[in-house]
Amino acid sequence: MIENEKKGPRLILENSNFVAFAPWASVNPMEFWIFPKKHETSLLDMPQNKVETLAQTLKTCLRALKKLVNDPPYNYGFHMAIGKEARKYYHWHLEVYPKLAIWAGFEKSTGMYINTVTPETAAESLRETISQ
Repeated sequence: MIENEKKGPRLILENSNFVAFAPWASVNPMEFWIFPKKHETSLLDMPQNKVETLAQTLKTCLRALKKLVNDPPYNYGFHMAIGKEARKYYHWHLEVYPKLAIWAGFEKSTGMYINTVTPETAAESLRETISQ
């Protein structure tokens, strides 16, 4: 997945240790994920230099989000492997969910979501804002 995103239109930011991108079929407008480039199952074992790079990556993306859409509220979640068997397959990552849309009757009654900003548009806007 990371290799595909690095070459595609949803890439937001890449550095020595991490890739930030807008996920395909994102639920929230301007949603982005940050993945380590190297397969890792938990962020709890990261060396300090990678923690600092992750913090800088997140800060850069959040600063762009703040500038682009007027400092929206957001939630985020760290997804990590649970159990020894999952560690072979699961890649830890961070997902950031800006709260830019109100889920109403359609979303609540169907379990489907309307995202008014395509991931490609979100990534392009965040990339451009970061480069300014």
